[in-house]
Amino acid sequence: GGLVLRAHRVARVERDGAGFRVRARERLFRARRLVLNLLPGDAAALLPLEARERAPFDRAQARVETGWGACMLYR
Repeated sequence: GGLVLRAHRVARVERDGAGFRVRARERLFRARRLVLNLLPGDAAALLPLEARERAPFDRAQARVETGWGACMLYR
C-alpha cells in the first residue's frame, strides 16, 4: 500500500533511519520508499545523496540531455 498526493510539491527530502522524511505543503510525511516523477537531475537535487550515490543520477541525466522520450497514458 501507499499514498499518492497530487498537488503536493516537495520542498525537502531527508534521511530518517532506514526511511525518509518528506516536507511538502507545510506537512511532514514519513516514508520507507519514495517514487518520484522527476527527471534524474531534479531528483538528485532534491534527495540527500552522498557523492557515490549521485553517480547513477548524473549518468541518467546525461542520457536525458542527448535525447529523451516519454509517453504517459491516463485513464
